[in-house]
Amino acid sequence: ATGARPEREYPTELHPSWDRPYLVVLGCDQNGVRFAFDSVWLDDEGFRASFPVRCVFSGSESAETLVARPLAFVDQATGTSRSASQIERGHEHHLKSNQSTRDLFKAMGELPGLPRPFNRPMPYFVSHEMSSRSLKCATHAREGGGVTCEVVIPDAATAMHWLERVNGVCGIEHELLNHDIHEVGGDTWRALSERARQRISVWCRFQPGETFRLYLNDADFAATDAGLAGLVVTDARLLFHKYHHSGEIGLSERAVLRIRLEDAEFATLVLEQDRNRTRVSKLHRHDLAKLSEALRDAPGLRLETANLVEEETSAG
Repeated sequence: ATGARPEREYPTELHPSWDRPYLVVLGCDQNGVRFAFDSVWLDDEGFRASFPVRCVFSGSESAETLVARPLAFVDQATGTSRSASQIERGHEHHLKSNQSTRDLFKAMGELPGLPRPFNRPMPYFVSHEMSSRSLKCATHAREGGGVTCEVVIPDAATAMHWLERVNGVCGIEHELLNHDIHEVGGDTWRALSERARQRISVWCRFQPGETFRLYLNDADFAATDAGLAGLVVTDARLLFHKYHHSGEIGLSERAVLRIRLEDAEFATLVLEQDRNRTRVSKLHRHDLAKLSEALRDAPGLRLETANLVEEETSAG
């Protein structure tokens, strides 16, 4: 437990001090931590060397598997538009022993087609297994002048490490982000594979501040297909997806999630509400206890099932 959240909000001032760079935390959810900073800091070598040497997607710190790439603010590109991956791959470098982040500035060179300071390389790191992904970067012009950069860091631990390297550990934003990472993501979400989290995020759009509790893979899908189908329980909703069929229900809504035992191995879940019945998912029976625990405090949604002992006795 991380305790009660402080009665404060994240600071929004881009320049608490003009003497050093500063990261503003815009939000934290299961997709990562969203940061903002003033584009002027892309001219600061110390800031451009601030990313921790670990994969921004998985958190891996194994240097021999990491590749360095520059942040690509494609929306600033002039002339023919390019994708972020085109810019990144044209300037990526495998890390060498004893090579510092600042050494990468010269190795990468300036990014053509981007105006200053967006052409100044700011290296981030990605592991081989995450090489198909690119960081989401965007810019926004501010009223009165200036440009704000936004970057989403998917791995929470890497995001926290970056915040500490730039802002330090004494600000209220550090305390708030540490709390929100544990409340919003939690060990349960981070225990899922990166691929499963990506797949779930396609059909499960988490709401701001929503806490993830449980994911159960549909029993018709192999473990290697985790995330493609199944159900998710948060502190507010139950969501389900299979093929082209998706749905959700709030935990405070009055309804019954009925378990139909098919055999000794599988069970089917059917949602009953206002005389309507919707098939939710097919589960392995050993997952039912996890579901029951996740829905234990649901104010409206009830989980009902036959007596498993009687079922197994009669079957024998």
